[in-house]
Amino acid sequence: ANIRSEGGLCRSFDLMRHGEALCRLTIHVPGEHNILNAVAAAAMAWLLGTAPEQIARHLAQFTGAGRRFEVLGKVGGVTIVDVKLEFGRTSDGTIVLADEISPDTCRLWDSKTHEKLDKDRFRRDMGGVEDAYSEIMRRLLRHDA
Repeated sequence: ANIRSEGGLCRSFDLMRHGEALCRLTIHVPGEHNILNAVAAAAMAWLLGTAPEQIARHLAQFTGAGRRFEVLGKVGGVTIVDVKLEFGRTSDGTIVLADEISPDTCRLWDSKTHEKLDKDRFRRDMGGVEDAYSEIMRRLLRHDA
């Protein structure tokens, strides 16, 4: 309960049991699913006898498994996160890029608001897909000038 963005990729929330806060958890990985993952891990640790303060300390130290949700850089007010590229081979064995670099192959977030400007707008039925993609193009073209 009481989920708050602490800036950047950091989220904090209360770990609750029967309406009572056991402790405040802070995680340094983005995505709502990671809040659920942290709650599941915390609940299991608590059931195994780990003190809430220890749970909070250890979860705060976790920064992710690498690649997924890894911030690669910022350009034009857009944070570029975990680019997915697919490669192939030609008949002579030459490795070639087999995927485009677009909002469909990486996560792109507004650097200030963390608004999703990528494929998640479609996957999560958030609407505004064309507007978000147009905004990415506008910012990158403006940055290039």
